[in-house]
Amino acid sequence: MIKNLSAANKIQWLTTLLITGMMWCIPVNEVLSRELKMFFVVTVFNILLLAFSLLPTIVPAILLPLGYWIFKVSAPSVIYGAWGNQIAWVVLGGLVFAHMMGNSGLSKRLAYKCMTLAKGNFTVLMFILLIPGIIIAPFVPAAVARCAIFGAILISLCQAMGYQPNSPKAVIAFVVGYIVSSNTGWLFYTGSNANIIAVGILETAGFPTTFVRYLICNFIPVFLWLITSIIIVIWLNRNQEKEDKTAIQEHIQAQYKVLGKMTEAEIKMLVIMAVVMVLLLTTKYHPLNAGMIFCLAVVVGFLPGVNLLQESDLQKVNFSMVFLVTACLAIGDVAADLGAGMLIITGIMPYAPHSFIALAIFIWVISVLGNLLMTPLALIASLGVPLITLA
Repeated sequence: MIKNLSAANKIQWLTTLLITGMMWCIPVNEVLSRELKMFFVVTVFNILLLAFSLLPTIVPAILLPLGYWIFKVSAPSVIYGAWGNQIAWVVLGGLVFAHMMGNSGLSKRLAYKCMTLAKGNFTVLMFILLIPGIIIAPFVPAAVARCAIFGAILISLCQAMGYQPNSPKAVIAFVVGYIVSSNTGWLFYTGSNANIIAVGILETAGFPTTFVRYLICNFIPVFLWLITSIIIVIWLNRNQEKEDKTAIQEHIQAQYKVLGKMTEAEIKMLVIMAVVMVLLLTTKYHPLNAGMIFCLAVVVGFLPGVNLLQESDLQKVNFSMVFLVTACLAIGDVAADLGAGMLIITGIMPYAPHSFIALAIFIWVISVLGNLLMTPLALIASLGVPLITLA
């Protein structure tokens, strides 16, 4: 089996084992206890497995907390505490909710309905795409699912308009499509798996964050960032070709007409989405947290008379993401229990600037460099606690 590995894979495996082995050999002392040492060994090994994609995601997601348990790094109640947290259930409920929305067909209708407002103006159309992106984002934490929705729509538009691959219009359409499908997730606490992990780490650090609190702190700056990103994309790929506004509008109208009248399933989905949003915005007035709300919404989707979900839909859910999120949260919980964050910060602090803006740039540089070495979720898991401790 080893012979079948590519040269790159062999180097990645060797790097993972060497780094883990070196950490294993570090002697225990007054500062580095046995528990702290094994915490770093288990964490680094599994993060490297994730960063290099050496094994299916669910393997390191299960192995990481299991390693903490085997080596008695912390108590099982701490290691697996994430399963008693709303975060895991937001992810699970959100992943199934995405299938429910897809089954109803409401996502595509929302997108085309909003696109008709552009009246065939391509530039205006690119900004209008933000509307369905913002509407869908809080209900579907998986950016891949949102990208699939907008990708299909924009492929159809480019084919109908004759935009060739790598032409300015095609580039604008697909980059904007990525922005409005993936990056709108940063607007909402429930909009991205990365947000959910970060909020979980914040809660572990003693900073509980509700859906509304996240919205207040992030919506305006992220919205301005999205607008600016679209402006930059359009400006960089601008050309002098005359827009055929009539053809664009006719295509959009034709696609919207194919959907027909709003179906019963779409109406049911719209009602469920409205109720979920109201409950998310009013969590301080009732006992339900975001995880409970999404899971209850999914249960409603299975009920007789609603029928927006079938048992077969559960087979399409990426359950490995749920295990990965809980594993990432376990890193934060165990790190907080052992005080691992302070140990890392002791090494970083001498290089951290004291100016707030300079510190923000410092963290940005660390994050950019880190993202070259590992996946975003692995990066959040490894740097989340230290950066919060630094703040």
